[in-house]
Amino acid sequence: MRVPQNAPTPDRDAELALCERVAKGDRAAAEALARQLMPVVRHAARRLTRTASDAQDATQVATLEILRSAGHYAARGSLNGWASRIAARSVVRWNARHGTPTMHEHNPDRAPSATPPTPGFEALPRPLEAYLEGLPEPQRTALVLRHSLGHTIPEIAEVTGAPVPTVRSRIDKAMTRVRAAIRRDVQLGTKGASA
Repeated sequence: MRVPQNAPTPDRDAELALCERVAKGDRAAAEALARQLMPVVRHAARRLTRTASDAQDATQVATLEILRSAGHYAARGSLNGWASRIAARSVVRWNARHGTPTMHEHNPDRAPSATPPTPGFEALPRPLEAYLEGLPEPQRTALVLRHSLGHTIPEIAEVTGAPVPTVRSRIDKAMTRVRAAIRRDVQLGTKGASA
């Protein structure tokens, strides 16, 4: 028997109870929730920021936002999914407040990927991040939210404050630019050059 996605489960009931305790000011519960969600928050921050230092700062801000929002978790979906959306929204706002570099140079301080590369990426002329760094920030953010963090188009629109058609356009333009850059590098025979 298949359980509907929104049906309560023992895990969701426990997560809901934990979030309720956090909302009531239980410090031990807040620490437990932060520890539980840290991998999700770090993943979003590493994907959406340009340096390891920025990822650390954005992770802290996003974690605090999740703890402040704990009382709003209704267990309609997974806790990790809920936290990922809040983290992404928080990191996007953090990026906007702190500005992003206009020169997309290769940065050795870049946070390492939290997930192993997808098969086929090792065959690219340059690391995938080098292609992403060459994108305008709104396109890069939309592409990462969609294809790295798995957000839906409406979720990306909510996180970024952009209309759904704009999000679709940003993703399409980003994919076109990345594909063109890869084709160019393949034709030129580029091997491991920095962006």
